[in-house]
Amino acid sequence: FCQSAGLRRHELEMLRGTDLTYCNGQYYVHVYQGKGGKARDAIVIGNVDNVVKLMTKAKENKVFGKVHSAANIHGYRRDYAAALYKQLARDLSKLPKSEIYCCRQDKRQVHYDKAAMRVVSNNLGHNRISVIAGHYLDEVR
Repeated sequence: FCQSAGLRRHELEMLRGTDLTYCNGQYYVHVYQGKGGKARDAIVIGNVDNVVKLMTKAKENKVFGKVHSAANIHGYRRDYAAALYKQLARDLSKLPKSEIYCCRQDKRQVHYDKAAMRVVSNNLGHNRISVIAGHYLDEVR
């Protein structure tokens, strides 16, 4: 579930079955209170059927209770970010320089598609693509 929605621990604990929406052929999980109190809609990818099944079963109730502290939530969010980026990324060789994000310091040889990074950043509840490059897309090339 976490790898399909990219939610934080407290977002998972507050999630209700009614927070699933379907629009333009895509499922979204609505987060009412993310980090900083911001609401967002996260695209559901990967095992969509599992997410739909769990959320439909929960109805108006919470989908999960307490999320176990040993769950590697950041790792699941990293998997979600990498999968979503790969799904959205365009061929860098065909993009103008203004649409390519160039990493700095020890990752200065790594480049990403800015538009895909913006979408991933918004789905994770961040508003800067540098956060995504530094903490979530380490393995994506």
